[in-house]
Amino acid sequence: YGAYVAQFDGTGTAGTIYDHTPAAAVSMTDVNSIGFWAMSPVRPSGEHFTPVKFMLASTAWTVFGTSVFTIRADGQWRYYVMPMASFAATGGWVATNDIVAFRIREGDGTDGRTLLAVGESFYISTIRKNPRGRAVGMVRFDDNLISLHTTPVAINAFTGDSGVSIAAGSYTAQQLVTAFGFKATAYVLTDTIGGLGFETVSSLRDLQNNYGWDIAFQAKANPLGVSNSGIRMLGPIGYAMVPVGGVASVDAAANTITCTAAHGVLATGNASGGVQGFPVEFIGTDLPAPLVVGTKYYLSATSTTVFKVHTTALGSVTAADIVDLTTAGTTANFGVRYWGSANDYSAMLAEYQGGIAYMRANGFNGYEHYALNQGAWDIYSEQAAIEAGFKTCWTIETGAVAAGSGGWRVAAYECAFDIAGNPTPTTFGGTGCTYAGWVNLPSAIQTDGTPTAADVRTYVRVITARGLVGGNYHHALTLANAPVLLAYLDELKVQSDRGLMDVMTITEFQKRVEASV
Repeated sequence: YGAYVAQFDGTGTAGTIYDHTPAAAVSMTDVNSIGFWAMSPVRPSGEHFTPVKFMLASTAWTVFGTSVFTIRADGQWRYYVMPMASFAATGGWVATNDIVAFRIREGDGTDGRTLLAVGESFYISTIRKNPRGRAVGMVRFDDNLISLHTTPVAINAFTGDSGVSIAAGSYTAQQLVTAFGFKATAYVLTDTIGGLGFETVSSLRDLQNNYGWDIAFQAKANPLGVSNSGIRMLGPIGYAMVPVGGVASVDAAANTITCTAAHGVLATGNASGGVQGFPVEFIGTDLPAPLVVGTKYYLSATSTTVFKVHTTALGSVTAADIVDLTTAGTTANFGVRYWGSANDYSAMLAEYQGGIAYMRANGFNGYEHYALNQGAWDIYSEQAAIEAGFKTCWTIETGAVAAGSGGWRVAAYECAFDIAGNPTPTTFGGTGCTYAGWVNLPSAIQTDGTPTAADVRTYVRVITARGLVGGNYHHALTLANAPVLLAYLDELKVQSDRGLMDVMTITEFQKRVEASV
Protein backbone atom coordinates (compact mmCIF):
# COMPACT_ATOMS: atom_id res chain seq x y z
CA TYR A 1 0.00 0.00 0.00
CA GLY A 2 3.05 2.24 -0.01
CA ALA A 3 2.69 5.76 1.35
CA TYR A 4 -1.09 5.62 1.32
CA VAL A 5 -1.60 3.35 4.35
CA ALA A 6 -0.23 3.57 7.89
CA GLN A 7 0.23 0.37 9.92
CA PHE A 8 -0.20 0.45 13.69
CA ASP A 9 1.27 -2.41 15.71
CA GLY A 10 -0.05 -3.35 19.13
CA THR A 11 2.15 -3.31 22.22
CA GLY A 12 -0.31 -4.34 24.92
CA THR A 13 0.30 -1.00 26.66
CA ALA A 14 -1.39 1.48 24.28
CA GLY A 15 2.02 2.64 23.16
CA THR A 16 1.57 2.73 19.38
CA ILE A 17 1.43 6.38 18.31
CA TYR A 18 1.67 7.98 14.89
CA ASP A 19 2.43 11.73 14.97
CA HIS A 20 2.50 13.93 11.91
CA THR A 21 3.39 17.59 11.53
CA PRO A 22 2.28 18.97 8.16
CA ALA A 23 4.52 21.37 6.26
CA ALA A 24 1.91 24.10 6.74
CA ALA A 25 -1.11 24.47 9.01
CA VAL A 26 -4.18 22.69 7.65
CA SER A 27 -7.26 24.88 7.41
CA MET A 28 -10.38 23.37 8.97
CA THR A 29 -12.73 26.16 7.97
CA ASP A 30 -16.07 24.74 6.80
CA VAL A 31 -14.89 21.18 7.55
CA ASN A 32 -17.76 19.06 8.82
CA SER A 33 -16.07 15.66 8.86
CA ILE A 34 -12.95 13.73 7.96
CA GLY A 35 -12.88 10.32 6.30
CA PHE A 36 -10.49 7.47 5.63
CA TRP A 37 -10.36 3.79 4.73
CA ALA A 38 -9.46 1.54 7.65
CA MET A 39 -9.06 -2.17 8.35
CA SER A 40 -8.40 -4.39 11.34
CA PRO A 41 -7.74 -8.13 10.98
CA VAL A 42 -9.65 -10.60 13.10
CA ARG A 43 -8.48 -10.32 16.71
CA PRO A 44 -7.09 -13.40 18.49
CA SER A 45 -9.05 -12.32 21.59
CA GLY A 46 -12.31 -12.76 19.66
CA GLU A 47 -13.32 -9.14 20.28
CA HIS A 48 -15.26 -7.60 17.44
CA PHE A 49 -13.59 -4.17 17.39
CA THR A 50 -10.21 -2.47 17.58
CA PRO A 51 -10.18 0.78 19.62
CA VAL A 52 -8.44 3.83 18.14
CA LYS A 53 -7.85 7.41 19.30
CA PHE A 54 -7.66 10.30 16.84
CA MET A 55 -6.25 13.68 17.95
CA LEU A 56 -6.04 17.03 16.13
CA ALA A 57 -3.95 19.88 17.58
CA SER A 58 -3.93 23.59 16.90
CA THR A 59 -1.11 23.90 19.47
CA ALA A 60 0.73 20.62 20.03
CA TRP A 61 -0.12 19.23 22.54
CA THR A 62 -1.87 21.77 24.72
CA VAL A 63 -4.79 22.78 22.50
CA PHE A 64 -6.33 19.81 20.72
CA GLY A 65 -9.44 17.72 20.14
CA THR A 66 -9.78 13.98 20.72
CA SER A 67 -12.22 11.43 19.38
CA VAL A 68 -12.29 7.70 20.06
CA PHE A 69 -13.68 5.20 17.58
CA THR A 70 -13.55 1.51 16.74
CA ILE A 71 -12.71 -0.42 13.59
CA ARG A 72 -14.61 -3.61 12.85
CA ALA A 73 -12.10 -6.41 13.35
CA ASP A 74 -13.06 -8.66 10.45
CA GLY A 75 -10.33 -8.03 7.90
CA GLN A 76 -12.57 -5.92 5.65
CA TRP A 77 -11.61 -2.46 4.40
CA ARG A 78 -14.35 0.07 5.10
CA TYR A 79 -14.64 3.81 4.70
CA TYR A 80 -15.09 5.52 8.07
CA VAL A 81 -16.38 9.03 8.64
CA MET A 82 -15.62 11.05 11.75
CA PRO A 83 -17.80 14.16 12.21
CA MET A 84 -15.98 17.14 13.72
CA ALA A 85 -18.74 17.33 16.33
CA SER A 86 -17.39 14.10 17.82
CA PHE A 87 -14.12 15.65 19.04
CA ALA A 88 -13.84 16.52 22.73
CA ALA A 89 -11.84 19.71 23.31
CA THR A 90 -8.76 20.24 25.46
CA GLY A 91 -7.28 23.67 26.14
CA GLY A 92 -10.05 25.60 24.39
CA TRP A 93 -9.70 23.82 21.05
CA VAL A 94 -12.56 24.22 18.58
CA ALA A 95 -13.20 22.19 15.45
CA THR A 96 -12.59 25.14 13.10
CA ASN A 97 -9.03 25.76 14.37
CA ASP A 98 -6.20 25.24 11.89
CA ILE A 99 -4.38 21.96 12.53
CA VAL A 100 -0.60 22.03 13.07
CA ALA A 101 -0.23 18.41 14.21
CA PHE A 102 -2.27 15.24 14.35
CA ARG A 103 -1.92 11.95 16.17
CA ILE A 104 -3.44 8.51 15.73
CA ARG A 105 -2.93 5.91 18.41
CA GLU A 106 -4.44 2.66 19.58
CA GLY A 107 -7.04 2.92 22.32
CA ASP A 108 -5.80 3.46 25.86
CA GLY A 109 -8.17 1.08 27.61
CA THR A 110 -10.53 3.77 28.90
CA ASP A 111 -13.35 2.73 26.57
CA GLY A 112 -13.82 -0.70 28.11
CA ARG A 113 -12.14 -2.56 25.25
CA THR A 114 -9.01 -4.72 25.26
CA LEU A 115 -5.79 -3.14 23.98
CA LEU A 116 -3.97 -4.53 20.97
CA ALA A 117 -1.54 -7.27 21.90
CA VAL A 118 1.94 -7.62 20.43
CA GLY A 119 1.49 -9.02 16.93
CA GLU A 120 -1.85 -7.30 16.30
CA SER A 121 -2.19 -4.38 13.89
CA PHE A 122 -4.67 -2.05 12.27
CA TYR A 123 -4.40 0.08 9.15
CA ILE A 124 -5.59 3.56 8.16
CA SER A 125 -5.34 5.24 4.76
CA THR A 126 -5.00 8.85 3.67
CA ILE A 127 -7.25 11.21 5.64
CA ARG A 128 -9.46 13.55 3.68
CA LYS A 129 -11.71 16.47 4.56
CA ASN A 130 -15.45 16.56 3.94
CA PRO A 131 -15.98 13.20 2.22
CA ARG A 132 -19.45 12.92 0.77
CA GLY A 133 -21.79 10.56 -0.98
CA ARG A 134 -25.28 10.77 -2.39
CA ALA A 135 -27.69 11.95 0.31
CA VAL A 136 -30.11 9.46 1.84
CA GLY A 137 -33.25 10.27 3.79
CA MET A 138 -35.37 7.75 5.67
CA VAL A 139 -38.81 7.80 7.29
CA ARG A 140 -39.13 6.00 10.63
CA PHE A 141 -41.95 5.27 13.08
CA ASP A 142 -41.54 3.69 16.52
CA ASP A 143 -43.69 1.64 18.90
CA ASN A 144 -46.33 0.31 16.42
CA LEU A 145 -49.09 2.57 17.79
CA ILE A 146 -52.52 2.36 16.17
CA SER A 147 -52.27 5.78 14.52
CA LEU A 148 -49.68 4.15 12.26
CA HIS A 149 -52.16 2.27 10.08
CA THR A 150 -55.42 1.46 11.86
CA THR A 151 -56.88 4.55 13.54
CA PRO A 152 -56.95 7.84 11.58
CA VAL A 153 -56.17 11.07 13.42
CA ALA A 154 -57.70 14.47 12.66
CA ILE A 155 -55.20 16.91 11.15
CA ASN A 156 -55.36 20.36 9.61
CA ALA A 157 -54.94 21.12 5.92
CA PHE A 158 -51.36 21.24 4.62
CA THR A 159 -49.92 22.77 1.46
CA GLY A 160 -46.34 21.80 0.76
CA ASP A 161 -43.50 23.16 -1.34
CA SER A 162 -43.33 19.88 -3.28
CA GLY A 163 -46.77 20.24 -4.83
CA VAL A 164 -48.39 17.77 -2.44
CA SER A 165 -51.37 19.13 -0.52
CA ILE A 166 -53.30 17.38 2.23
CA ALA A 167 -56.91 18.38 2.86
CA ALA A 168 -58.14 18.72 6.42
CA GLY A 169 -59.46 15.40 7.63
CA SER A 170 -58.51 12.20 9.41
CA TYR A 171 -55.46 10.21 8.33
CA THR A 172 -53.12 7.48 9.47
CA ALA A 173 -49.35 7.90 9.32
CA GLN A 174 -49.26 5.45 6.42
CA GLN A 175 -51.69 7.55 4.41
CA LEU A 176 -49.54 10.65 4.86
CA VAL A 177 -46.35 8.83 3.88
CA THR A 178 -48.07 7.31 0.83
CA ALA A 179 -49.37 10.73 -0.24
CA PHE A 180 -45.76 11.82 -0.78
CA GLY A 181 -44.90 8.64 -2.67
CA PHE A 182 -42.65 7.19 0.03
CA LYS A 183 -42.24 3.99 2.00
CA ALA A 184 -41.21 3.94 5.64
CA THR A 185 -39.64 1.69 8.26
CA ALA A 186 -41.67 0.82 11.36
CA TYR A 187 -39.66 -0.33 14.37
CA VAL A 188 -41.95 -2.45 16.54
CA LEU A 189 -42.26 -3.57 20.15
CA THR A 190 -43.10 -7.23 19.68
CA ASP A 191 -44.65 -7.80 23.12
CA THR A 192 -47.20 -5.05 22.49
CA ILE A 193 -48.36 -6.12 19.00
CA GLY A 194 -52.10 -6.73 19.14
CA GLY A 195 -52.44 -5.03 22.53
CA LEU A 196 -54.69 -2.13 23.41
CA GLY A 197 -53.53 0.93 21.48
CA PHE A 198 -51.08 -0.96 19.25
CA GLU A 199 -51.11 -2.32 15.71
CA THR A 200 -51.81 -6.00 15.07
CA VAL A 201 -49.81 -8.60 13.17
CA SER A 202 -52.20 -8.33 10.24
CA SER A 203 -52.05 -4.54 10.04
CA LEU A 204 -48.24 -4.59 10.14
CA ARG A 205 -48.16 -7.27 7.46
CA ASP A 206 -50.42 -5.07 5.34
CA LEU A 207 -47.93 -2.22 5.65
CA GLN A 208 -45.14 -4.55 4.59
CA ASN A 209 -46.84 -6.54 1.85
CA ASN A 210 -49.07 -3.91 0.26
CA TYR A 211 -47.22 -0.64 0.91
CA GLY A 212 -43.59 -1.78 0.77
CA TRP A 213 -42.71 -0.82 4.33
CA ASP A 214 -39.95 -2.46 6.36
CA ILE A 215 -41.13 -3.86 9.68
CA ALA A 216 -38.01 -3.77 11.86
CA PHE A 217 -37.19 -4.47 15.50
CA GLN A 218 -37.11 -2.05 18.41
CA ALA A 219 -37.64 -4.20 21.48
CA LYS A 220 -39.50 -7.18 22.84
CA ALA A 221 -40.43 -6.20 26.40
CA ASN A 222 -39.04 -2.67 25.77
CA PRO A 223 -37.25 -2.09 29.08
CA LEU A 224 -37.61 1.50 30.26
CA GLY A 225 -35.68 3.68 32.66
CA VAL A 226 -34.83 7.29 33.40
CA SER A 227 -32.20 9.11 31.35
CA ASN A 228 -32.53 6.69 28.44
CA SER A 229 -31.44 3.60 30.32
CA GLY A 230 -33.56 1.48 27.99
CA ILE A 231 -32.23 -1.99 27.24
CA ARG A 232 -29.48 -1.38 29.79
CA MET A 233 -32.07 -2.10 32.49
CA LEU A 234 -31.59 -5.77 31.59
CA GLY A 235 -27.84 -5.57 32.20
CA PRO A 236 -25.66 -4.69 35.18
CA ILE A 237 -27.48 -1.38 35.75
CA GLY A 238 -30.87 -3.00 36.27
CA TYR A 239 -29.33 -5.95 38.08
CA ALA A 240 -27.75 -3.65 40.67
CA MET A 241 -30.60 -1.15 40.60
CA VAL A 242 -31.12 -1.01 44.37
CA PRO A 243 -28.62 -3.43 45.92
CA VAL A 244 -29.16 -5.13 49.23
CA GLY A 245 -28.62 -2.37 51.78
CA GLY A 246 -29.56 0.32 49.25
CA VAL A 247 -32.87 1.07 50.97
CA ALA A 248 -32.77 3.97 53.42
CA SER A 249 -36.23 3.70 54.94
CA VAL A 250 -39.75 2.29 54.59
CA ASP A 251 -42.87 4.28 55.43
CA ALA A 252 -45.54 1.63 55.87
CA ALA A 253 -48.24 4.23 56.53
CA ALA A 254 -47.53 6.04 53.24
CA ASN A 255 -46.66 2.80 51.38
CA THR A 256 -43.38 4.30 50.17
CA ILE A 257 -39.82 3.00 50.05
CA THR A 258 -36.91 5.45 50.05
CA CYS A 259 -33.56 4.50 48.53
CA THR A 260 -30.11 5.79 49.44
CA ALA A 261 -29.45 6.72 45.80
CA ALA A 262 -31.44 7.32 42.60
CA HIS A 263 -33.48 4.23 41.78
CA GLY A 264 -33.95 4.80 38.02
CA VAL A 265 -37.72 4.24 38.01
CA LEU A 266 -39.75 6.20 35.48
CA ALA A 267 -42.22 8.65 37.01
CA THR A 268 -44.99 6.63 35.37
CA GLY A 269 -45.14 3.53 33.25
CA ASN A 270 -46.99 5.26 30.42
CA ALA A 271 -45.12 4.99 27.12
CA SER A 272 -46.39 6.79 24.01
CA GLY A 273 -50.03 6.16 24.81
CA GLY A 274 -49.66 2.47 25.66
CA VAL A 275 -49.45 1.25 29.24
CA GLN A 276 -46.00 -0.05 30.06
CA GLY A 277 -45.08 -0.55 33.68
CA PHE A 278 -41.72 -0.78 35.42
CA PRO A 279 -41.37 -4.48 36.46
CA VAL A 280 -39.09 -5.46 39.32
CA GLU A 281 -38.43 -8.18 41.85
CA PHE A 282 -37.26 -7.80 45.42
CA ILE A 283 -34.06 -9.50 46.56
CA GLY A 284 -32.59 -10.35 49.93
CA THR A 285 -34.45 -11.10 53.15
CA ASP A 286 -36.70 -9.42 55.75
CA LEU A 287 -38.83 -7.63 53.15
CA PRO A 288 -41.67 -5.34 54.21
CA ALA A 289 -44.81 -7.46 54.44
CA PRO A 290 -46.57 -8.58 52.28
CA LEU A 291 -43.79 -8.37 49.63
CA VAL A 292 -42.31 -11.69 48.49
CA VAL A 293 -38.89 -12.37 46.93
CA GLY A 294 -39.05 -13.47 43.27
CA THR A 295 -42.54 -12.05 42.59
CA LYS A 296 -43.06 -9.54 39.78
CA TYR A 297 -44.15 -6.12 40.99
CA TYR A 298 -44.39 -2.74 39.31
CA LEU A 299 -43.02 0.51 40.68
CA SER A 300 -44.06 4.14 40.33
CA ALA A 301 -41.68 6.93 41.32
CA THR A 302 -42.72 9.74 43.63
CA SER A 303 -39.21 11.22 43.49
CA THR A 304 -35.80 10.14 42.22
CA THR A 305 -35.23 8.15 45.41
CA VAL A 306 -38.78 7.24 46.54
CA PHE A 307 -41.19 4.76 44.96
CA LYS A 308 -44.44 2.90 45.57
CA VAL A 309 -45.10 -0.76 44.74
CA HIS A 310 -48.05 -1.97 42.60
CA THR A 311 -49.33 -5.40 41.70
CA THR A 312 -50.18 -4.50 38.09
CA ALA A 313 -48.60 -2.48 35.29
CA LEU A 314 -51.80 -0.48 34.82
CA GLY A 315 -51.87 0.30 38.53
CA SER A 316 -48.38 1.82 38.37
CA VAL A 317 -49.70 4.28 35.78
CA THR A 318 -53.09 5.06 37.36
CA ALA A 319 -51.98 5.03 41.02
CA ALA A 320 -54.09 1.93 41.66
CA ASP A 321 -53.31 -1.58 42.94
CA ILE A 322 -50.83 -0.19 45.48
CA VAL A 323 -49.31 -2.79 47.78
CA ASP A 324 -50.36 -1.95 51.33
CA LEU A 325 -47.19 -2.30 53.38
CA THR A 326 -47.85 -3.54 56.89
CA THR A 327 -44.26 -3.69 58.14
CA ALA A 328 -41.02 -1.87 57.39
CA GLY A 329 -38.88 -4.98 57.16
CA THR A 330 -35.12 -4.65 57.67
CA THR A 331 -33.77 -2.10 55.20
CA ALA A 332 -30.19 -3.38 55.41
CA ASN A 333 -31.29 -6.82 54.21
CA PHE A 334 -33.20 -6.26 50.97
CA GLY A 335 -33.01 -4.51 47.63
CA VAL A 336 -34.71 -4.31 44.22
CA ARG A 337 -33.69 -5.66 40.82
CA TYR A 338 -35.17 -4.94 37.39
CA TRP A 339 -37.27 -7.93 36.35
CA GLY A 340 -35.36 -10.43 34.21
CA SER A 341 -32.03 -8.59 34.42
CA ALA A 342 -28.59 -10.21 34.60
CA ASN A 343 -25.13 -9.04 35.62
CA ASP A 344 -23.87 -9.39 32.04
CA TYR A 345 -25.36 -9.13 28.55
CA SER A 346 -27.21 -12.47 28.61
CA ALA A 347 -30.65 -11.02 29.42
CA MET A 348 -30.21 -8.40 26.70
CA LEU A 349 -29.33 -11.12 24.21
CA ALA A 350 -32.41 -13.10 25.24
CA GLU A 351 -34.53 -9.97 24.75
CA TYR A 352 -33.16 -9.51 21.24
CA GLN A 353 -33.41 -13.18 20.32
CA GLY A 354 -36.99 -13.46 21.56
CA GLY A 355 -38.06 -10.45 19.54
CA ILE A 356 -36.26 -11.62 16.42
CA ALA A 357 -37.82 -15.08 16.70
CA TYR A 358 -41.28 -13.52 16.96
CA MET A 359 -40.68 -11.32 13.93
CA ARG A 360 -39.39 -14.19 11.81
CA ALA A 361 -42.30 -16.41 12.84
CA ASN A 362 -44.73 -13.71 11.74
CA GLY A 363 -42.98 -13.00 8.45
CA PHE A 364 -41.66 -9.50 9.17
CA ASN A 365 -38.84 -8.64 6.80
CA GLY A 366 -36.79 -6.25 8.94
CA TYR A 367 -35.80 -8.56 11.79
CA GLU A 368 -32.08 -7.88 11.18
CA HIS A 369 -32.51 -4.15 11.72
CA TYR A 370 -32.68 -2.62 15.17
CA ALA A 371 -33.51 0.80 16.61
CA LEU A 372 -32.17 1.41 20.10
CA ASN A 373 -35.01 1.54 22.57
CA GLN A 374 -34.62 4.91 24.31
CA GLY A 375 -31.39 5.37 22.38
CA ALA A 376 -29.56 3.38 25.07
CA TRP A 377 -26.21 1.76 24.31
CA ASP A 378 -23.21 0.35 26.13
CA ILE A 379 -20.66 -2.42 25.67
CA TYR A 380 -23.15 -5.01 26.99
CA SER A 381 -26.00 -4.16 24.62
CA GLU A 382 -23.47 -3.87 21.80
CA GLN A 383 -22.21 -7.40 22.42
CA ALA A 384 -25.76 -8.74 22.62
CA ALA A 385 -26.75 -7.00 19.39
CA ILE A 386 -23.74 -8.43 17.56
CA GLU A 387 -24.48 -11.96 18.72
CA ALA A 388 -28.16 -11.55 17.88
CA GLY A 389 -27.14 -10.84 14.27
CA PHE A 390 -28.37 -7.28 13.70
CA LYS A 391 -27.04 -5.69 10.52
CA THR A 392 -27.94 -2.11 11.35
CA CYS A 393 -28.65 -0.07 14.42
CA TRP A 394 -30.37 3.29 14.40
CA THR A 395 -30.11 5.76 17.24
CA ILE A 396 -31.68 9.13 18.00
CA GLU A 397 -30.56 12.64 17.08
CA THR A 398 -27.25 13.38 18.77
CA GLY A 399 -26.61 17.07 18.13
CA ALA A 400 -27.93 20.45 17.05
CA VAL A 401 -30.26 20.40 14.07
CA ALA A 402 -28.78 23.25 12.07
CA ALA A 403 -25.19 23.42 13.28
CA GLY A 404 -24.24 19.79 12.89
CA SER A 405 -24.54 16.45 14.60
CA GLY A 406 -22.28 13.72 15.84
CA GLY A 407 -24.70 11.33 14.17
CA TRP A 408 -24.59 12.72 10.66
CA ARG A 409 -22.52 10.62 8.33
CA VAL A 410 -21.68 10.24 4.70
CA ALA A 411 -24.11 8.25 2.59
CA ALA A 412 -23.32 4.53 2.23
CA TYR A 413 -20.30 4.57 4.52
CA GLU A 414 -19.48 3.69 8.12
CA CYS A 415 -19.41 6.02 11.09
CA ALA A 416 -16.61 6.30 13.60
CA PHE A 417 -16.97 8.57 16.58
CA ASP A 418 -17.27 8.80 20.34
CA ILE A 419 -20.82 9.79 21.32
CA ALA A 420 -20.13 9.94 25.05
CA GLY A 421 -17.20 9.25 27.26
CA ASN A 422 -17.77 5.96 29.02
CA PRO A 423 -19.27 2.86 27.40
CA THR A 424 -19.10 0.90 30.65
CA PRO A 425 -22.37 1.51 32.50
CA THR A 426 -22.05 2.67 36.08
CA THR A 427 -25.36 4.38 36.83
CA PHE A 428 -28.65 5.46 35.32
CA GLY A 429 -28.23 7.90 32.45
CA GLY A 430 -24.60 6.94 31.93
CA THR A 431 -25.20 6.08 28.30
CA GLY A 432 -22.31 6.27 25.97
CA CYS A 433 -20.30 4.03 23.75
CA THR A 434 -17.94 4.22 20.87
CA TYR A 435 -20.34 3.57 18.04
CA ALA A 436 -18.57 1.03 15.93
CA GLY A 437 -18.40 0.48 12.21
CA TRP A 438 -20.95 -2.34 12.13
CA VAL A 439 -23.58 0.02 13.47
CA ASN A 440 -24.63 1.68 10.24
CA LEU A 441 -25.83 4.74 12.02
CA PRO A 442 -27.90 7.48 10.46
CA SER A 443 -28.82 10.40 12.63
CA ALA A 444 -32.48 11.02 13.33
CA ILE A 445 -34.59 14.03 14.24
CA GLN A 446 -37.74 13.60 16.31
CA THR A 447 -40.70 14.82 14.30
CA ASP A 448 -43.03 14.44 17.28
CA GLY A 449 -40.63 16.15 19.69
CA THR A 450 -39.29 19.67 20.16
CA PRO A 451 -38.08 20.39 16.58
CA THR A 452 -40.32 22.70 14.58
CA ALA A 453 -41.38 22.42 10.95
CA ALA A 454 -38.60 24.88 10.09
CA ASP A 455 -36.06 22.75 12.03
CA VAL A 456 -36.86 19.56 10.13
CA ARG A 457 -36.65 21.35 6.79
CA THR A 458 -33.22 22.68 7.77
CA TYR A 459 -32.17 19.19 8.80
CA VAL A 460 -33.12 17.70 5.42
CA ARG A 461 -31.43 20.55 3.54
CA VAL A 462 -28.17 20.09 5.45
CA ILE A 463 -28.22 16.35 4.80
CA THR A 464 -28.77 17.03 1.11
CA ALA A 465 -26.08 19.71 0.83
CA ARG A 466 -23.44 17.61 2.60
CA GLY A 467 -24.29 14.27 1.04
CA LEU A 468 -25.22 12.66 4.35
CA VAL A 469 -27.57 10.02 5.74
CA GLY A 470 -30.43 11.08 7.99
CA GLY A 471 -33.93 10.27 9.07
CA ASN A 472 -36.70 11.05 11.49
CA TYR A 473 -38.38 9.10 14.26
CA HIS A 474 -42.02 9.50 15.18
CA HIS A 475 -44.36 7.81 17.65
CA ALA A 476 -48.09 8.56 17.81
CA LEU A 477 -49.53 10.82 15.11
CA THR A 478 -51.45 13.76 16.61
CA LEU A 479 -53.07 16.99 15.48
CA ALA A 480 -50.21 18.91 17.11
CA ASN A 481 -47.26 17.02 15.59
CA ALA A 482 -48.70 16.32 12.14
CA PRO A 483 -47.44 19.65 10.69
CA VAL A 484 -43.84 18.78 11.62
CA LEU A 485 -44.07 15.29 10.12
CA LEU A 486 -45.65 16.72 6.96
CA ALA A 487 -42.90 19.35 6.67
CA TYR A 488 -40.31 16.60 6.93
CA LEU A 489 -41.99 14.47 4.26
CA ASP A 490 -42.48 17.50 2.05
CA GLU A 491 -38.83 18.54 2.23
CA LEU A 492 -37.72 14.98 1.47
CA LYS A 493 -39.88 15.07 -1.64
CA VAL A 494 -38.54 18.47 -2.68
CA GLN A 495 -34.97 17.22 -2.52
CA SER A 496 -35.67 13.81 -4.05
CA ASP A 497 -37.66 15.37 -6.91
CA ARG A 498 -34.62 17.53 -7.65
CA GLY A 499 -32.54 14.35 -7.91
CA LEU A 500 -30.40 15.31 -4.91
CA MET A 501 -31.48 12.63 -2.43
CA ASP A 502 -32.65 9.02 -2.29
CA VAL A 503 -35.47 8.23 0.13
CA MET A 504 -35.03 4.64 1.29
CA THR A 505 -36.18 2.04 3.79
CA ILE A 506 -33.61 0.54 6.13
CA THR A 507 -33.18 -2.65 4.07
CA GLU A 508 -32.67 -0.63 0.90
CA PHE A 509 -30.08 1.46 2.71
CA GLN A 510 -28.29 -1.63 4.03
CA LYS A 511 -27.88 -2.99 0.51
CA ARG A 512 -26.09 0.22 -0.41
CA VAL A 513 -23.84 -0.05 2.66
CA GLU A 514 -22.93 -3.65 1.86
CA ALA A 515 -21.99 -2.63 -1.65
CA SER A 516 -19.38 -0.23 -0.24
CA VAL A 517 -17.46 -2.85 1.80
